[in-house]
Amino acid sequence: FGLAHYVPANSPLTTLPFSTNFNTGQGNFYKINGTTVMTGQWTNLGVQDILPTWRWIVTGSNGSKTVTPSIDFADSYYGGSALKVTGSLAAGVNQDVKLYQTRLPIAANTTLKLVYKPGAANNAQIRVGYAFEDAPGTMIYSNPTSSQNTNGWTTFSVPLGAHAGRSLALITLRFSSASAIGSYTTTIGRIQVSNGSVVAPQPPSALALEGKMPNPEEAFSTTLRLKWTASPSPVLYYNLYHRRDGASGSPRVWLGATPNNYFVAQDVRRFSSESSGFIEVEAVGPDHGVSPPVTTPGATFEFEPYPNLHRPLITSYPVAAPLAVIGSNPDLANKTRAFDNNTTNFTEASAASNGWVGIDLGAGNAARVTAVQFFPRAGESGRMLYGTFQGSNSADFSSGVVQLAKIESRPPQGVYTTLTVTNPGTFRYLRYLSPGDGWANVAEIKFYGDGAPIPAQPPLSLQATVSGTTASLNWLPATTGMTNGYTVMRSTVNGGTYTPVVTGLNATSWQNTGLSTGVRYYYTVVAENELGSSAASNRLIVSPLPTTKLTGTVIGTGGSWNNGPDVQTNVFDGNLATFWDAPIGDGAWVGLNLGSPRKITSIRYSPRNGADNWPARMVGGIFQAADNPAFTNPVTLFTVPSVPPRNVHTIASVADVPMYQYVRYFSPPGGHGNVSEVEFYGVSLPSAPPSLLVTPQGTNAQLGWTGVSTAFRYRVKRSTVSGGPYDLVAEAGTTSYQDQNLDPHTTFYYVVSAVNEAGEGPPSAQAIRHDAYSSWLIASGGTPQGANSGFGEILPGSELPNGVRYMMSGRMQAVADGTTREITGIVRNDPGVTVTLWRST
Repeated sequence: FGLAHYVPANSPLTTLPFSTNFNTGQGNFYKINGTTVMTGQWTNLGVQDILPTWRWIVTGSNGSKTVTPSIDFADSYYGGSALKVTGSLAAGVNQDVKLYQTRLPIAANTTLKLVYKPGAANNAQIRVGYAFEDAPGTMIYSNPTSSQNTNGWTTFSVPLGAHAGRSLALITLRFSSASAIGSYTTTIGRIQVSNGSVVAPQPPSALALEGKMPNPEEAFSTTLRLKWTASPSPVLYYNLYHRRDGASGSPRVWLGATPNNYFVAQDVRRFSSESSGFIEVEAVGPDHGVSPPVTTPGATFEFEPYPNLHRPLITSYPVAAPLAVIGSNPDLANKTRAFDNNTTNFTEASAASNGWVGIDLGAGNAARVTAVQFFPRAGESGRMLYGTFQGSNSADFSSGVVQLAKIESRPPQGVYTTLTVTNPGTFRYLRYLSPGDGWANVAEIKFYGDGAPIPAQPPLSLQATVSGTTASLNWLPATTGMTNGYTVMRSTVNGGTYTPVVTGLNATSWQNTGLSTGVRYYYTVVAENELGSSAASNRLIVSPLPTTKLTGTVIGTGGSWNNGPDVQTNVFDGNLATFWDAPIGDGAWVGLNLGSPRKITSIRYSPRNGADNWPARMVGGIFQAADNPAFTNPVTLFTVPSVPPRNVHTIASVADVPMYQYVRYFSPPGGHGNVSEVEFYGVSLPSAPPSLLVTPQGTNAQLGWTGVSTAFRYRVKRSTVSGGPYDLVAEAGTTSYQDQNLDPHTTFYYVVSAVNEAGEGPPSAQAIRHDAYSSWLIASGGTPQGANSGFGEILPGSELPNGVRYMMSGRMQAVADGTTREITGIVRNDPGVTVTLWRST
């Protein structure tokens, strides 16, 4: 037993409302009412809750303790942590967790509220236990909470009004189940005791900006010093937000919380390319009621100017002469990973300390550095803390070394950090010097130099993964020019017209939710800076029409590790339990010769099963296509951006590229070719639509044809000459089309072709829409085909009734008495003659 069993508990909890979210004042994210408003490590003891009086006392009704309470930093209802209870529940055995000693006065309208995640269905139940000062040994238990299986937060209320006038002395939780549960977990997000309904406090007032400065730890960020007049109401703390503009409902982000009436917002960033922003402050009351926000009449602040990132000193990848990668590690391939424009891999020095990696700009190319960007190794950003970026004109950095920038705080994961450089010197050699025990771990480094702004350049390597009706898009920034934001464009027609679906993105990824099943979507991304918008990125196909799983001859590196059974044909055997383990760690690949060119529309893949680290061997792996088996000049279809889940397929949408015969998975360095299953999907050119039929309808022509299963639209073409050339009339999404406002005296020739992701297929057989004369001639038994169609056609007069006007296909004129008249038809009134029909070509 700990000291808690021997020292009498004394409690500061003497007034209502009392509320705890089990928030310790630190965490890896910040949540408000279950919604994440910030990610990243933080510490702020000013928002710490009163934590449980006892940590931890657990009592089992059978004398056995089978659950363990703990502060959980993986979930939270409000703040950065919650109370987690894990273990097992024996059938019919209560597990009581003693939490708070209190002295809270109970009124007629007092309620205790529990916010929790049930965690397990079955018969698991939670009861709130409580006792009063006048009977501390008598525990009262609430009705059980809902045992519904849900991942969401649930609120359970316990009315205490029947005990009005008493003083609440103890709060516990009881966990039980009518049947045994071998693995039980539940999370408690809040316990609150309060009177009546939640009361919103009075708002603060007189918000003012007292100062601002560039954020030394992020060049795209501005640091603000803010102050306001405190709310006259009781307040737990104030939440501060940055809102894009003064419009109600415009985007806003949470900046932090403080119990004081002043705050330093260190990291305030633009939403897009705006030059100013608004700050809002909300008061949070003791029962978590929230006041209306207070802001300033106009913009609260102006952003600091953008850093100059228009002129990167590395303008293309891989790095080539006159540039060269340098560093303390003799392994060139290893240190090049810091300069390959790929954030999924990283460089690592041969020793823990004094490791470095850098770039030689080449003789005569010394340059001034205006900014540096870096991307930490995944999961190891702390290894960069206090690392420095240096310049020198000595290749071994033995003399003339100048510090350009220093990493003064732990950088965020998964994003680039930008540091401004003010030193005016010019240097040929630039490097990142790792701190002690840093192993020179860094995923990517970019140095920028002087130069005037240039227009935004198109984003690179747009790709996506698809899960259900959600497409997760990601792309790379251009290697030259500066980008202040991105616009994602979407269409349901290949080639557009594209419309914006999201604008002002500062990230190089975005999720499009709520897509319609079976609908094809096409995406491009546009970059923006102060000079305008870039051209569009490559096109991306998402959710194409049903396509065929492609088959072919297996090709690749061949072999297996130690000549074992894990050969490359396992990759295409449809079995997630098998995998390929290549005989080499680097450069292994496996693919298919498809036999003829195919349009690749999507890929499914699954990593090697087994050890936890094996799926990570796919990160940075590339799916490629080529027109030759040696994969000379391959095109990239998709790059694996993150660790894929095991035992399931990940669906990847691919770039809109031409048809290729050869496809492969190229394993990343150290990947050993490890992959369980790869499936390529695609289509060939569609066949010609059969059974094209044209029906004249006055000045219109009604077309219909039989559909092609792999087509998603059709091109209708027309000519006035048999055999073409044909002009495009329309693109139809169905198997019919009405061509309108046609000249009735002209014959038209039609063909229809099908279109799918592979392109446009061959045309259908030609169908004819005849002119009015020919239509009449056909109806009368004549034959309009031929160069002199209708000439010499003789029909018995008895078959041509009197009074019928017969159209003439061409123009005929008669001149009499100086007057020219056009003859458009002939009416027969003599039953005793034989009519001869003719037409001139």
